[in-house]
Amino acid sequence: MQYFLYGVFFIYSLPLIGIIISFFYSGCFSKEVDIIYIVGAISGRYLKSLWHIFGLLLVPFVTALSIKIEKPGLKVGSPLHRKIPTGTIVLFIILSGLFVLSCIFYGIISSHEKDLQRFSQAIFDSYMDITTLYFKETLMYIAMTLGVSLKD
Repeated sequence: MQYFLYGVFFIYSLPLIGIIISFFYSGCFSKEVDIIYIVGAISGRYLKSLWHIFGLLLVPFVTALSIKIEKPGLKVGSPLHRKIPTGTIVLFIILSGLFVLSCIFYGIISSHEKDLQRFSQAIFDSYMDITTLYFKETLMYIAMTLGVSLKD
């Protein structure tokens, strides 16, 4: 199940990865290259159709993975020696990485607004929408992971 979850997260994060690649490939959005238009089109399509599907897929998997707490050899209610499963830790690291990247690229895209608007206003809007979406959603998934996995 965890490998399926990581695959879904990879597909879920492709628009953000595309934005990062387009940023570096275009020399900080200073050169007009096709990848900027391609990522803008993919991001726009993602927001219109696939975003809800991935949200519906990820929430149950994040919840299912985050509630497993093992307490070997301890009485129920004892706060000592809790063991958080490796899958939950990996999930938290992935979500934290996506959150940090989305925050960084939200700032980068905001600061390169004029450069991106030179390509098209729709591309700028789509890049801003994607980074804002990842910012909010990954924060929600992190809260779900921490809130559910640390419950007794």
